[in-house]
Amino acid sequence: MKLRKYLIVALCCCVFGLVHADWDVSMDINGRFQISKDDQNIATVSAGYYLLGWRGRSFAAPNYNVPPEGLIEAVGGAADDPAKVAMRLKYDIVGDNSIQFHYTLTPTADLEANTLYAIVSLEGAFCAGRPYFANRKELGVLPAEQSEKIHIFSQSAEHLAVDTTAGLLSITVPVSRHILLQDSRQWGSNFSIRIGAMSDEGQTWKANTPYVVAFTLTLSEKINFERDVPFTLTANEDWIPLDTKLDIEPGSALDLSGVLKHDAPAGKHGYLRAVGPNFEFENLPGVPQRFYGVNFCFSAHNITPEESEILAERLFRLGYNAVRYHHYERNITIKDIPGDSTQLHPERMAQFDAMFAAMKKRGLYATTDTYVSRDVYNSEIWPGMEGMLATQMYKRLCLINDNAFENLKKFTRNLLTHVNPHTGLSYAKDPSLTFICLINEGLIDTHMLYRPMEAHLEAEWLRAWNDWLKAKYPSKQARDAAWGREVAEELCPLPRSSTATPNERRDLDLFFAEKQISFYKRMKDFIRNELGCKALLSDMNNSGKTTWAQIARDEYDYVDDHFYVDHPQFIKEKWRLPSRCNNDSVVKRGVMGGSHCGYIRHLDKPMTITEWNYSGPGRYRGVGGILTGCMAALQNWDGLWRFAYSHGSNMFAVRSAGYFDLVSDPLNQAADRASLCLYLRGDLGSAERTVAITMDKKHLADERNVPRASVVPAWQNFNAIAQVGIFVDDSGAKVPADVSLGLSDRAPKAAIQLTEEARSPEAGQALDALFRKKGWLPAGNRSNLSENITESVNGQFMINAPEDTMILNTPRTAGGFAPAGQVISTDAVTITILDTDATVWVSSLSDEPIVSSKRLLLSHLTDLQNEGARFMEKARKTTLGWGKAQHLVRNGRAKVALRLAEPAKATVWQIDLSGKRLAKLPSSVVDGALSIDLAVKGDFGAQMLYEISVE
Repeated sequence: MKLRKYLIVALCCCVFGLVHADWDVSMDINGRFQISKDDQNIATVSAGYYLLGWRGRSFAAPNYNVPPEGLIEAVGGAADDPAKVAMRLKYDIVGDNSIQFHYTLTPTADLEANTLYAIVSLEGAFCAGRPYFANRKELGVLPAEQSEKIHIFSQSAEHLAVDTTAGLLSITVPVSRHILLQDSRQWGSNFSIRIGAMSDEGQTWKANTPYVVAFTLTLSEKINFERDVPFTLTANEDWIPLDTKLDIEPGSALDLSGVLKHDAPAGKHGYLRAVGPNFEFENLPGVPQRFYGVNFCFSAHNITPEESEILAERLFRLGYNAVRYHHYERNITIKDIPGDSTQLHPERMAQFDAMFAAMKKRGLYATTDTYVSRDVYNSEIWPGMEGMLATQMYKRLCLINDNAFENLKKFTRNLLTHVNPHTGLSYAKDPSLTFICLINEGLIDTHMLYRPMEAHLEAEWLRAWNDWLKAKYPSKQARDAAWGREVAEELCPLPRSSTATPNERRDLDLFFAEKQISFYKRMKDFIRNELGCKALLSDMNNSGKTTWAQIARDEYDYVDDHFYVDHPQFIKEKWRLPSRCNNDSVVKRGVMGGSHCGYIRHLDKPMTITEWNYSGPGRYRGVGGILTGCMAALQNWDGLWRFAYSHGSNMFAVRSAGYFDLVSDPLNQAADRASLCLYLRGDLGSAERTVAITMDKKHLADERNVPRASVVPAWQNFNAIAQVGIFVDDSGAKVPADVSLGLSDRAPKAAIQLTEEARSPEAGQALDALFRKKGWLPAGNRSNLSENITESVNGQFMINAPEDTMILNTPRTAGGFAPAGQVISTDAVTITILDTDATVWVSSLSDEPIVSSKRLLLSHLTDLQNEGARFMEKARKTTLGWGKAQHLVRNGRAKVALRLAEPAKATVWQIDLSGKRLAKLPSSVVDGALSIDLAVKGDFGAQMLYEISVE
C-alpha cells in the first residue's frame, strides 16, 4: 500500500491539473486516434495484426484523400506479404465522452497470424502504478517497474478500465470476448489493451471472411474531436528559408578544431587501454580519454581521395575526434565471386584506405564492426546450397555454426591484415583503430528466434539447444524433472516465455549467456593472438537489458549500446514512406533519451554509445542532442557516435533532411556543438557519487532469482543526480560505488547497501532519502523525483518535466530549452522564449568562462524541416513526403541578457552555417548585461547562429 500511495502521489504531481481538463481526440486518415490532455499524449487507438512469429503489421489508407465522416478504409500488410488485410472502421462520438469503434478486418487470402486486433495503447508515465479494473471490479495495480511478466490480464471480459493520472479510460464490448492487458514497455513506453483472438502458435484466418472487433471507449471528461487532414509545409511567415552551408570557414566561430584541441595524428600516443571505467592511451597513463564522433554508412566510404580530404577537414573543424565505419563491408568486397563474400575489392578498398588515412591524419580515431551487413552466400555455410543468407540469421548463426564462424574469421583476417598504403600499417597494427565490436546488433534474443525461419536454420538452433541440454542433464528424465514438466518432442524446442516453467527460462538464459561468451572468447583469441590486433573488443551493442546479458558483457573490454528517440515506425514498407514517429517533447518526459542504456554500463568498464540519434523529422531534435551530451557527461561515459553523418557518398551538396544524416540536417548539427562542449571539452562535470545495481556471477543458476529479468529500474531519472550502472562479481567483491542495490542476497555489496528491491520505485525513493540525509544532495537542490524534477548535484543541469524546461548552467556553456512564455535563468545568461519553443545557449570559445571570454557562440534552435515536406496531421507524427533540398526553420523570437565582464565592448554578429560573419546585430547594455533580441526571420533568411566578440 505504501508503494502504491507513493506512485499515485508522484504521478498526480507530475500531471497536476490534467484530471479536470477536457480530452482532445484527433484522428488521421489511417484511422489512428490520438488521445491527449493539455498537449500531453495519453493514449492511442488503432488496429493491426501479427503474422506468425509476432511480426507486426499496421493499416494505412490506400491514398491520402480525406475520408467521409464516420468511416475509415485502409489496407494492412507489407509489399511482399502473400495476404493483405482490408480494414473498414465505422466510428461514432456518443454523448459527451464516448467513442464507438466497429472494425471489420478481412484477409484478402488465407492468413497465418497470431492475432488480429484493435488496440488502446496507454503511455506508461500516466498509468504505471495505477489500478486497473475488469468487469467493473478492481483487480490490481499496473506494475510500476518493468518485469518478466508482460501479460497482466488475459481472458474474456465485457469491460476493462485503467485509471490514469489524467482520468479513467474504460472499454466495454457488446459481448464478452478476449481482452489482453499487456506491459509493453520492453518494446517502448506503453501499456496496451488488445481486443481480439490471440494464439501463440497462430491460426488461419480465412480469405474474404470478415472478423469484427467492436467496443466503446469512455473517457472521464468531455471529448473534443478533430479529424486531421494531410498538409504540405511551405515557406511563409512561420517557416523561413535557410541558406545551408556544409563546410566551415577556418578560424571562424564555428571552427571548433582549436576549441577542442585535437591531438593529431590519431594513434600518436599508442594503443588505447581500458582502465577501470575509463579509456587511456598506453603512453598517456592516468589521463582519461573521451570520444565524440559520427557514423558513415554504405557508399559514404567510397568517395575520391580528394573528397576524403575535404570531408576529414570538415569533421575536424566541426570538432569531432572519432568516426565509425559502419555498413561498410558490402561496399569494399567483391560481389561476383560465387561462394565467397569475403574478398576485398581493390578499387573500393583504395577509396576506404584514403578516407581512413585522411581522418587519422587529423586526429579522428576509428571504430568498426567485423560484421554488419555483408551479403553471405548460403553455400559458404552449407556447401552446395543456393541463394543468400539473411543478415539477421547470419549474425546469430556465427555463435552456433562453425562454418559461419570461420566465414566471419576469414573476412576479419582479410580486413585487418590489409595494409593501408597511406599509413604503411595493416589495420590490425594501427593504434588509431581503437575499438571493434564483433557483430553489430547481433544479440541472441527470443524475439528473433521465434520468427518463422527456413527448416535448415531452425534445425541449427534445435541442434545447438539440445546439444547444450544433453551436456547439462544426464537424461531426458533429469531435464524434465528439473523443468517440472514432460517434453514429448524428440528435439526439445526453445522455450516460449508465455508457456515455459521458471527453470526452462533459467536454462535458456544460461544457454544464451554461454553461447555469447564462448563466441566472444573465440573471436578475441583469433583477433588478439592470431592477427596481433590490440584494438579493444566488445559485442552485443544493442539491447540486452536482461540479467543474462550482463553476465556475458562482464567478459568484454568495454560496454557498447545504441538508442534512438523518434526512430521511424514504418507503416507500409521498411525504410519507405509513410512513416511515423512520436514527436513528443523529450523534456516533458522527465527522463533523458537513452537513460536505460546507463543501467547496462558495467561500473568497472568504459561505456560507449556507437549509435544514437533524435531522429528526423522530430521537432525536438535541437534539445535532444544536447540531452545526450549532458547524460554522457554526468555519467562519465567514454564515447558517443551520432548515427549517422551520411548513408551515401553525396556529402558535398545540400540535401533534404531525412531520418538520421547530419550532413543534411543543420538543426542536429548545430545541437552537436553544445554536446561537444559539454561532454568532449568537459564543460558539464560528472556526478560525484555512484549507485550500483549488483549481481553475483552465479546469479543465473540460482533458482531463487527470477529468470529473464530486466536490470533497468523504475528510477531511471536518478542518472541526473548520480552515476549509475551494474556491477557483476563474486559475492565478496569490492563494489566501485557509494551505494549498492543487490539483485539477490548473494550480490556484492558496497559500503552502503539498500535493502529495497533494486529496480522498484521504492528503491528510487530510498536513494533520494539517503542522498539528502548524507548531504550528497545540497539543501538547495531542486530535485523532486515525485514531481519529475531532477537537478544535478553541482547545479549545472536540470530537467523540470512539469514545466517542460531544461537548464544548462556551467561556467562555459549556459542556456537551455523552454516553451514559449518561459524564462531560462542561469548564472551567465537569462533567456526569455517569446513565441516558439526553442533551445538557446551560449558557449565560450576559449578556456575562459562566459563572463570573461572574448569570443562566444550563441545558438537559437527552433525546428527545421524541408520545403514541401508533407505530413498526415498537424502534430507531424506521420511523414508522407520529404520535400526538397531547401531547409526551412520555424520562426521564433527570444530575448537574451548575457552577463559579461565588459558588455559595452561586445559586438554581436549574425553568422551563416559556415561561420562567416554576415552583419552586426544591434545590442544594448541593460542593467549591466548585454541585451540581444533574437529572431529566426532575418535579413539573410533563417538565422540560427551568432558570434559575440569582446574587444
